[in-house]
Amino acid sequence: MLAGLGFLSFGASALYCTRGHPEVTFFRDAWRVKRAWGSRPAVAGQPRAVICGGSSAAFGIIPRQIEAKYGVPTVNMGLHAGFGPRLLTRVALREARSGDVLVLAIEPKLLVQEWDQPALGVQFALASGLGGLLDKAGDGWRVGPDLTPYLALRPGAWHTLVLAGRTAARKPLGRYLPGDLSTDGWMQTPIRWQVPSVVGKHLALSMDARTELRSVAEWGRTNNVTVVYALPWAYSAESDAAGLRASNLGLLREIAGIMPVIAGGNLGAVSDPGRFLDSEWHLDAKGAEARSDELGEALRSRRFLSASDLDRPIQTPPAR
Repeated sequence: MLAGLGFLSFGASALYCTRGHPEVTFFRDAWRVKRAWGSRPAVAGQPRAVICGGSSAAFGIIPRQIEAKYGVPTVNMGLHAGFGPRLLTRVALREARSGDVLVLAIEPKLLVQEWDQPALGVQFALASGLGGLLDKAGDGWRVGPDLTPYLALRPGAWHTLVLAGRTAARKPLGRYLPGDLSTDGWMQTPIRWQVPSVVGKHLALSMDARTELRSVAEWGRTNNVTVVYALPWAYSAESDAAGLRASNLGLLREIAGIMPVIAGGNLGAVSDPGRFLDSEWHLDAKGAEARSDELGEALRSRRFLSASDLDRPIQTPPAR
């Protein structure tokens, strides 16, 4: 009887995590919208830019603007950093095709840590029919006879507490709602908070990140996909911005030894807090327009930088 109750409890938890979890279901639906935008008949057969990253990409890059102003069809596959960099990368790789440019816009904080697979990413993958992307040779993440991924199909204590609070306050269960997503996959939200400043610190690629970036670069060469890295923009107070730019430049130099990079003048540091919404990584509409212009121009002109290019001074205008 206890075993039966255990299986029933697990089944209910798994059903919730793949069908009822507000974040999982929102980003599952967002992923479908993003794929539909990228497969429109109007861009069939054209080389595209496929954007890979967490929510900083989802909020900060406007595909419709890049396509209209710079003539580069763009697919924003930015999702949720909490899904983990390995899964985010594999979701984007799945969309890229010969002739495309794959822009890795993964948040730096994800590149300096080991690439473990968070439970939230497992839940999203299984909810979206992407369980096969969880395979990782050597560490047991396999779908099929190995049940390890399915053990992640349970909500954490913090999520349960937040859900209970939102229910008691009669608020929407998730922070983001369907209306926050545009048909081109760009996200915005009416929520604005006072966001913390991102400060500079020593950044070095983790062993996992270095291995995976090299693997993706090689995959690109094999499949005729140009792979580049682009820094996300973050809020950094004027007193912190120089330090953040210096640490970002150091990380870019390391990445540029593996693949070309896109380095804008502000080197990822923006000192106007009014350009951010509910996170120091979530640009508002004006901020996203500026970032999309910078990215669109780089894509149009193929202004991708090598490690030697970064040894020369980069002009840094005032942060927008």
